[in-house]
Amino acid sequence: MPGSSPKGDPGILKGRYSMEDISVEFRNVTKKFGEIVAVDGLSLCVRSGRFLTLLGPSGCGKTTTLRMVGGFEIPSSGDIFLMGEEVTYESIAKRETHMVFQNYALFPHKTVAQNIGFGLKMQGLKKSQIEGRVREMLNLINLPDIYDRMPHQLSGGQQQRVALARALILKPPVLLLDEPLGALDAKIRKQLQLELKQLQKDLGITFLYVTHDQEEAMIMSDIIGIMNSGRLEQLGTPQQIYETPKTEFVAGFVGECNFFEGKVLGSSDGLIEIQDSSGRILKVERHSFDVSSLAGRRATLAVRPEDIEIGETAALCVNRLEGKIREKLYTGVVVRLVVEIEDNRIIVDLRRGISSLPSDRIQIGWNPDVGSVIPKD
Repeated sequence: MPGSSPKGDPGILKGRYSMEDISVEFRNVTKKFGEIVAVDGLSLCVRSGRFLTLLGPSGCGKTTTLRMVGGFEIPSSGDIFLMGEEVTYESIAKRETHMVFQNYALFPHKTVAQNIGFGLKMQGLKKSQIEGRVREMLNLINLPDIYDRMPHQLSGGQQQRVALARALILKPPVLLLDEPLGALDAKIRKQLQLELKQLQKDLGITFLYVTHDQEEAMIMSDIIGIMNSGRLEQLGTPQQIYETPKTEFVAGFVGECNFFEGKVLGSSDGLIEIQDSSGRILKVERHSFDVSSLAGRRATLAVRPEDIEIGETAALCVNRLEGKIREKLYTGVVVRLVVEIEDNRIIVDLRRGISSLPSDRIQIGWNPDVGSVIPKD
């Protein structure tokens, strides 16, 4: 696998890298359960030391993908490599991975120290060696004083830290995390998100993380893979996923999005022109395809609610529409307007500090640099 990472590459997958750069690679992997296709022709590489999150709705195949890396499931077809070695049919014990589950899976009859050191004991290390390593891990997870406690004496957040320490003490080059924060309350969950991200950065271990929580994925990840119906819809940095979605599913799943259906007319002055169903010409900059190949074809313009202006500011925008306010919703962070424009309902998010809002008719607008064009099919 010759070559190096091209400028701007998020660390995965389009080209080939030297084998030592790659922690995990899937080559056209499919997993079926009877007639159900859980993972469909997945190909991807994860570079060493990256935090990759698989994000998607329930049943999209993300957990099955994680379990195939760990050897808990065997692919129906395709090949899986870890650190350059094929492991498609290898046992769990022969893979250089460890998994952290949502339910912690701690031994209830063992102390914290015994739980964390269990893997080292199975490897035959001396008691003094195990104790030293366990105390190192407890310092790493900021819980140095719980060495002799039992799991039932710990909070949920503490139990999850112990489960994480038990996995990390074995120094796996790849750590698999299956919704590990899903059972925690919101405040503890947010705290552990930051701790996990910092821990991964400090240790340089490759993290493969599964969640259905969009905000969690955006906060923690170097790279996000959006999965839908067993397929990888898009792979990229959080910014790429949010600002330049490649499919309508990605745009709608990650955050809120407004969609305008239309036809690509071509380009003018560096802007793509789309004619919507009402005959309006809307202009946009962002795209990841050859515009000339799409002229005359159907496409969707996606615009985020926070990128839409109202009133006097909207009047200065390149793209302008007028509609009727149907709802005003106070969410704490923003005021959300639902604006009806002919047969479309547009969501507009306004800063909470805006004191006066129109009572009925409203002009909205946005400039070409904040939309994304998504080709049909």
